Amino acid sequence: QKGGLRSRTHIMSTWLRRVERGILMLPVAWLSQRFGVSLECVDGGTPERKFVLVDRFSTAFLNEYYNKELYSLLCPDQPSVRIVRNLVNQDGSWVPAKNNMSVFIPGGYCWLAKDEDDALSDSNDFGPMPLALLDSRVLAVCWPPSKARWEAGRKR
Repeated sequence: QKGGLRSRTHIMSTWLRRVERGILMLPVAWLSQRFGVSLECVDGGTPERKFVLVDRFSTAFLNEYYNKELYSLLCPDQPSVRIVRNLVNQDGSWVPAKNNMSVFIPGGYCWLAKDEDDALSDSNDFGPMPLALLDSRVLAVCWPPSKARWEAGRKR
């Protein structure tokens, strides 16, 4: 009987240690998902959705935005839809827009362009966007397999 009591105590203490570790990992998991690298589902305006690997740290903490990189944001027309757009240019520059016009991008704003197969709007439709709306930089497209590629640092 003494061995049985000891083994139950050992099992209980092992179980409690595992629960304690799990509880301690919850804030780390939440922080890494919220401010680290995570997988995200985006809509391109087509029936086929994309899954992309995103980096939230560089935009949330470092405020680093690079021209010719892909960024994820909520669509201004449809706030329930997450989209990916190419950052063409940032504050203080002129950008050619549709109808042979040029648009000046004020400080803290950027010009976003859509992919060729995307049916949703871009900066030609809603103008310069605040950089603060870009919530993550796309590192890679993971799904669909036909479009899977590494995006970070890719020249467009």
